[in-house]
Amino acid sequence: MPGNEKVVRDPLMNPESLRKDLSPIVGEDRVTTDPFERMLYGHDLAPIPPQALFLFKTLPDVVVRPLKTEEIIDIVKYAHRRKIPIVPRGAASWGFGGAVPVKGGIVLDLTAMNRIFEINKESMTAVVEAGLSWKKLLEAVEKEGFTVRTYPTSAPSATIGGWINTSGLGVGSLKYGHLREHVLEIEVVMPNGDVTRFSKDKLDWLLGSEGTLGIITKVILRIYPKPEVVSPHSVCFDDIETMCSAIFKLLKKPVKPYFIEFIDKEYLEIKRSLDLFAPDSEAYAIFTFEGDAESVEKEEQIFRNLITETGTHELDSERAREEWEERFYPMRIKRAGPTLLAGEILVPVQNVHSVINDLWRLGKNFKLKMGIEGVYVSKGSCVLMPMILADERKGLKYLSTMPLAKEITEIGLRSGGKPFGGFGIWNSFYLKKVYNNPEIKKIKERKKKLDPDDVMNPGKLYQVKTKFGFPFTLTMYRFIMFLLKFLGKIV
Repeated sequence: MPGNEKVVRDPLMNPESLRKDLSPIVGEDRVTTDPFERMLYGHDLAPIPPQALFLFKTLPDVVVRPLKTEEIIDIVKYAHRRKIPIVPRGAASWGFGGAVPVKGGIVLDLTAMNRIFEINKESMTAVVEAGLSWKKLLEAVEKEGFTVRTYPTSAPSATIGGWINTSGLGVGSLKYGHLREHVLEIEVVMPNGDVTRFSKDKLDWLLGSEGTLGIITKVILRIYPKPEVVSPHSVCFDDIETMCSAIFKLLKKPVKPYFIEFIDKEYLEIKRSLDLFAPDSEAYAIFTFEGDAESVEKEEQIFRNLITETGTHELDSERAREEWEERFYPMRIKRAGPTLLAGEILVPVQNVHSVINDLWRLGKNFKLKMGIEGVYVSKGSCVLMPMILADERKGLKYLSTMPLAKEITEIGLRSGGKPFGGFGIWNSFYLKKVYNNPEIKKIKERKKKLDPDDVMNPGKLYQVKTKFGFPFTLTMYRFIMFLLKFLGKIV
């Protein structure tokens, strides 16, 4: 590694120069400038056509796979000194560009930092690295008779650090609250290379910061004894309105469901086309209760009384158990694509039905097959995830589907909701729709103070900037999406 002399940044960020400088830090086998490998890091879950990315440099100049915090410190100090963009990346299981470069630079693949340092039964804590997947953590603590109370539905791939950086609402948050209630401390390599530990009073600085304030390396989480009973129930509904009304009523009763998930008729049809289980109904929901046997029995009785009142029917317990085990795989309908585009919006529970109707109309307008999955993450809010079948091989036709992301987000905003999981690139335009001016001012001041050179995951959240340096505004975004939507009508 070069010494501490002042170095003027090479504006071209030559990949081979970066590889030469970074290899001594982590080893040659964990640094790549191979064009194909770099291309894989130029997108996340959602493939974006190159024509839609002409304003950004999404191809990283180099990809580095560190194994320990000390390596990250050296890499960050190097990037800070040269003012080279650095983008932390976990599993990239989110589809809005949060872990995608907009100015090239260094992508840090953190998935190899996946160690569990300690599971302490006495203090009921787990100390883990940020690249560990939530499912691996679940499996490890369950062997010791414990569990974590909330985790993402994408737990097999989603990393600890990635979920802290984006959402924090998922399985279990309906009963036990946001992830912030269960994280005790986070270790972060700051943009200048210093290591800082954030305790509970400052966790909100990092939750949802999308890697723009530093790189999460280690996390201390609260763990809990495994519940005595976990009891899932699957229910078929005659129509989506009845289902939404039943769930709304249930959430007002003295019960605390652990998890409520549903899929609509279009999603059921897609599953059926793939020979997956899909009952003949207009909507299908999973309700899961957990806790001690006595409290679960009381809550189940309230639940069953309500289901009886709706005139719907519950499937057998074995089927419910199988569906509960499938909760980790919401994207399994991708096989019907071959491309799956997904949106995520957080909407008030009282507006779920009307938003679903708006999403159905949107799918018809674009003449695309759209299935909707919903997860209730609190007594007041539900995440709606419309999943659209498309084909990225169809060039201009696929390009014309890009406005869907904008349309879905704006449907959510009109309902009193907001983008779910963060802002990334494609939702950053709506920051002012979610936060008020004093909140935005505080967020931007924090970024400027901690990262004055805008090295850490630049061009996200605070203001989207192009590779040419000028801001990419909401007006520009809407105009381009209008053109793409028009394109869809003529190709």
